[in-house]
Formats: sequence, C-alpha cells, structure tokens
Amino acid sequence: MRSVRRTVVAIGSIAMVLVGSVSASAAIKIKEIEFNPPGPDTGTNAHLNEEYVMFTNTGGTTVMLNRWTVRDADGNVFRFGPDDRIPAHTDLMIHTGRGSEALLHKYWGLRRYLWDNGGDRATLRRADGSVADRCRYSGSGSTVTC
Repeated sequence: MRSVRRTVVAIGSIAMVLVGSVSASAAIKIKEIEFNPPGPDTGTNAHLNEEYVMFTNTGGTTVMLNRWTVRDADGNVFRFGPDDRIPAHTDLMIHTGRGSEALLHKYWGLRRYLWDNGGDRATLRRADGSVADRCRYSGSGSTVTC
C-alpha cells in the first residue's frame, strides 16, 4: 500500500507543493506470539511477562506507532502512545504483565494471562483503524510464528 505525501515548501513569497510517493506502514508485521510460556502458570508478574506478542519492522525506516492498537479475540486492547516507535529492521515486544517501558519492550499491565492456550487472534491496527496485520493460532504448543 502506498500513500501520497504532500510537502509545502516556502521560498520567500513563493510556495510550492511537492508531491511524492511514500510507503505506508505495511512494513510492521506480527512476528510471533508466546501464548504458553514454559513452566507452570504461576500468575506471577515475571511469568506473565514471558507471555508476549512480538512485532517486526521489515522496512527501511522507523515507524511511529502513536494511536496504533493491538487487540486479542476477547477485545483486550493495547494502545501505543505518542512516543512509541519501531526502528527499521527491529523487533518490538509487548509483554502481558507490568514492567518498565523501554523502546523495544512495552507492557500490557495485566495481572492475568492474555493469550489463550487453545487459540486466539492478534490484530494490529494503524492509527486510522485499518488493519496492518493479523495472526491467528489454534491447537497446542507454546509459540506461534506468524
């Protein structure tokens, strides 16, 4: 998907509109979901944070994630903030539990497991509400590669 970028450049009293094509944010993909981390389901914050969804930026530029969302099949929503971004060719993880935010590690802030062991769906939406990617899994195991 491509979009058109218009840039207004003012030189003295003359203004020009430059029109160019830029890549939309299609480079952000759901890479992996760790839905059943190893060990017993203790419900501790440490174990909750071993459950995660991972995204990857396969594009060559940083993508700002302000107002992007991630949703599971039950309607639990994570909203990215104004400073959230994913650099080019980099992975970003959202852990289920609580923790200290970092550039590539975000925390849903839940006190319970999020991703269902028997199957679930992750939907990544851009700020405009359009779907950037989806990943669905079912059955057994612990990790799904999307």
